[in-house]
Amino acid sequence: MQGGYLHYVTSEMPGTLIVSIYLLYRLLGPTAFVAIVILVLMTPLQGKIGTLLNRYQQQVLAASDERLALASEVIGQIRIVKFFAWEEPFLAKMDTTRRKELAALWKRGLTIVGTTFLALGAPIVVSVAVFVTHTQVFHRELPAETAFTALVLLQILRAPLEWLGEMTVHALQAHVSLCRIDECLHEQETQKYAVLAGTSSISPEMKVGFHRATFTWSDEVAARGDASVFQLRDLDLLFPPTKLSVVLGPVGSGKSTLLLSLLGETNRLAGSSFLPSPVVRSTDHDPVFLSNTTAYAAQSPWLLSASIRDNIVFGARYNGQRYRAVLGACALMPDLAQLELGDETEVGEKGTVLSGGQKARVSLARAVYSSAKVVLLDDVLSAVDSHTAQHLVEGCLRGPLMRGRTCILVTHAVDLCLPIADFVVSLEHGRVTRAGPPAQAEMTTVQSLQSKKAEADIADPDLSGSEADDQLSSTDRHRRMIELKLIKDETAAEGSVNREVYKTYLNAFGGWAVLVTVLGVYGAAQIAEIAVTLTLRYWASSFDEQREASTTELVRRSQQVFASVVGDDPRFSMLTEGRAGRSPNFWLGMYGLAAVVNVVLVNARGAFYKAVYWRGLKASTTLYDQLISRLMTAPIRFFDSTPSGRILNRLSRDVQVIDENIPTSGMYWTYEVLATLGILIVIFLNLPAFLLAGVVIAVAYVFLGYLYVTASRELKRLESIAKSPIFSVFGESLHGVATIRAYGDASRFMKQIFELLDDNNRPFFLYAGLAQRWLSFRVDFFGGAVALLATIFIIYSPAIDAARAGFILSFALSLQEKLLWVVRLSADLEVEANSVERVHEYLTVDQESQGGVSPPAIWPRRGGSISVNKLTASYAPELDPVLKGVSFEVRGGEKVGIVGRTGSGKSSLALSFFRFIEPSSGNITIDGLNINDLRLEDLRSRLTIVAQDAALFAGTLRFNLDPFGRYGDDEVWDALERVQMAAPGIKSLAIAQVSPDAIKATNLATFDTEASAPGDEARFVVNSLEMEVSEGGKNFSAGILKLKSSSILILDESTASLDSASDERIQQTIRAEMAGATILCIAHRLRTIIDYDKVLVLDHGVVLEYDRPLKLLANEDSAFAALCRKSGEFELLKKMAEDADVLSPSSRGL
Repeated sequence: MQGGYLHYVTSEMPGTLIVSIYLLYRLLGPTAFVAIVILVLMTPLQGKIGTLLNRYQQQVLAASDERLALASEVIGQIRIVKFFAWEEPFLAKMDTTRRKELAALWKRGLTIVGTTFLALGAPIVVSVAVFVTHTQVFHRELPAETAFTALVLLQILRAPLEWLGEMTVHALQAHVSLCRIDECLHEQETQKYAVLAGTSSISPEMKVGFHRATFTWSDEVAARGDASVFQLRDLDLLFPPTKLSVVLGPVGSGKSTLLLSLLGETNRLAGSSFLPSPVVRSTDHDPVFLSNTTAYAAQSPWLLSASIRDNIVFGARYNGQRYRAVLGACALMPDLAQLELGDETEVGEKGTVLSGGQKARVSLARAVYSSAKVVLLDDVLSAVDSHTAQHLVEGCLRGPLMRGRTCILVTHAVDLCLPIADFVVSLEHGRVTRAGPPAQAEMTTVQSLQSKKAEADIADPDLSGSEADDQLSSTDRHRRMIELKLIKDETAAEGSVNREVYKTYLNAFGGWAVLVTVLGVYGAAQIAEIAVTLTLRYWASSFDEQREASTTELVRRSQQVFASVVGDDPRFSMLTEGRAGRSPNFWLGMYGLAAVVNVVLVNARGAFYKAVYWRGLKASTTLYDQLISRLMTAPIRFFDSTPSGRILNRLSRDVQVIDENIPTSGMYWTYEVLATLGILIVIFLNLPAFLLAGVVIAVAYVFLGYLYVTASRELKRLESIAKSPIFSVFGESLHGVATIRAYGDASRFMKQIFELLDDNNRPFFLYAGLAQRWLSFRVDFFGGAVALLATIFIIYSPAIDAARAGFILSFALSLQEKLLWVVRLSADLEVEANSVERVHEYLTVDQESQGGVSPPAIWPRRGGSISVNKLTASYAPELDPVLKGVSFEVRGGEKVGIVGRTGSGKSSLALSFFRFIEPSSGNITIDGLNINDLRLEDLRSRLTIVAQDAALFAGTLRFNLDPFGRYGDDEVWDALERVQMAAPGIKSLAIAQVSPDAIKATNLATFDTEASAPGDEARFVVNSLEMEVSEGGKNFSAGILKLKSSSILILDESTASLDSASDERIQQTIRAEMAGATILCIAHRLRTIIDYDKVLVLDHGVVLEYDRPLKLLANEDSAFAALCRKSGEFELLKKMAEDADVLSPSSRGL
């Protein structure tokens, strides 16, 4: 958009200057060179200002990037923020980035004010210098015909000088943006396509593997020079075609990196890799027939914000028979049966509607449905319960859909996958320790597991059953689809911008007092500008000789007749006979004085522009602070149903418009309106007969303005709405770029983004290219009509002398441009008010309850009890309940495991403790207090959850651990050591002085050891609390550590992605560090909770069982016993339950 002004600086402005100066030279002779000298003297100053503008523009964009990156991160991880009641520290951090941006905007604004001083003052200086040189240096007369002709030429010269500053700003902004784009285009490219180019000739043999390859995530130069940088070293293996290969290894050994290296997503230091993966796949190919392509299911499932079906089909041709087979193989039938819209249910951004297990299975179904001969699966079994995992292994991995396909599976589920593996790769510290068919020792384990399989083979038609009958007619189904649609289409307001919107901005700006002051200062400057031209008229008149006009009798009579009709009278003349006898030098002094006063007031207006610009930034800051505050306290359902792109669109483009455009447009609009009023007043006072024509022309302009404003306002609304999907799709694509490239779908997503860009550009070009040209043509026509009518009235008005005629015409000719800008700037203000309107829309979003009472300081007490009484809750009033009459009691200090198949309501139950979903009936009582009666901040800050979808925030590790700064370094290091993320002794600690409950909750999800040096200490990754955490925690695989004294801990699948050994270490940490605390643990690994005091079994939001693990196991008909049998570890689990039951207080009735 800013680049559209480049032609003005490079061609239009220089051309106007050259022609104007040439005509001045023809009129005034050598005097015209004075204008050239002044313009040349201005050039170094303009260059200096341009340099400053370029520097400050870079600072503004950098600060805006930082602000938006943080805002995007917070919005994307809003669940974590709300879980931990971290709204305040993140609001403070967001405020810091905003203040940095405002400081940069202010510096740039001051520079623009300097440009304004120069642009507004230069034309006056040029005019005075030209006229003074002409009369005093060259001693020439300045009659009216010369003075006002020169004045018109100087006004033509003035326009490019006045707009030079703003156009230069636009051109420099475009330059800075182009430099940033160029910098992005010169970033290091992915090696994926170079890898593919080298493997294109091996497709006949369908090789998949590596040859003497070494990979790293780090920069190639840094990796070669630093032995501590994690690398996958010396990979030399080929995966057998059409077979199942299993990749095993402890956490951080490089399993996920191996798959991504195969896909070309890491930096290759040596060797080669082989994988059939075309740059572009054909979406017309029937998925029934396999093709030499690759499918990939990531460890963290990536889903589109679309329906379940769209996520599975993923742009391929739809084949109903294959699709239904995939649903059955991936155990999705029961889940779809529970959803009213079935597979047409929207999953929301990042799949928020689905549970972790459901997301994993949809991602798996996408890979299975594809026609790819090579399927890469990264830990797809961790997020599902053992029952479903068994079905996926038998029905999917060993099923007919995977026949003839090369499958590489990364997993921690050794017991389930090893028996069916054809090839096993073991990794440790980035090296392959073993690769080949399962060893004899492992086969012994396989046979042992298979002997138990009969015990685990319990028919479960629910997992692979047929689709539920469609009980709704097509009409009713369509209506329900609209009603239940998660993400509604973005709508725009209609008609004029609501007065309430203007009132909101005016109040934030400073109210009527500031507005009246602005009008006063600008009005005084405009009067001074008219005074300069008025004194020029008197000065030019003093050179005129008194002579009789030589006109014919016919012309004299026609003038008299015309004067009698229009009522012109010499008394209306502003030039009275009182000027007689004044010398030219007197009027030269008056002209110089008026020019000085004008320069002073114009610069005072420019100086006042600084204050107005500051008030504009204050208004924007007020609105921004209100917007961020309202967003942070909006219910979680708002974020589920609102694409992040819509929110970011308001935080980026709309905030930018309020920051920069509205104050500037407001200033120019005020100036142009007052200038237009001044011109009209001058013309009417000097030519009263023009009043009637002026009224007609004014009506025409009002009509033109109405049409233009109406069209431009609606086009801008369409443009704003069309911009939000760009943010959403682009951000979504970046998040899943590895998956998109693995499928060869980059071109499809690029095409989608290009189409969205076209949708966004259409209304903009209609506005900038057609509507503005439509207006300019008509305004030029009516402006010419104004000048023509003024000329006719002057010719036939005998009382008007040459000086007065030139005075009137000089203003009449400038009226055309002034009226054009009044209409355009009126439309611009209306259009820009649309940004205030869009921000104001989010100032009225629903808010979480901020009321309630504060609990006692020691609530909940150590070992606080929990009571859930007939709890029924849903995510929205129009949706079916996800929890149905749930009731159970937890005594203080008990540890309760919560199990059930994916989608049974486990995570929903955890959310209800933090009031993410409000109950429609029933309640939860913690340590004697109903949580619905408590303030949300108090409730959430007193409980601790290790969420299913954990994330780190950009910043230091210490900020992630302790954003409030409530703990000392010793306590932080102690927490890191206890969860084995820091080597003992790395920080000297007086642990004996640390309160045993000072540091309690830890996110026990995986941490990335791939940045560590190989060796025994590889898992200890933290060596400084100030180590930087990248956005989204990309230099950690997942997780966040939380320091607080907590008596209630909820673990939601916190160890799902860990290997068994790491899981066991974490469980030991929990037992040691959380002794006496009340714990609710959601887990799919039954070993994790088998030694807990009680187990709660959920299914479809209903409590099936709740008792001691051993007692449930003793009942052969219990659902928990069935789950244990299907895990293949029934005897081991029973033995562990018996051992734990001996020590359990519950078993002794305590």
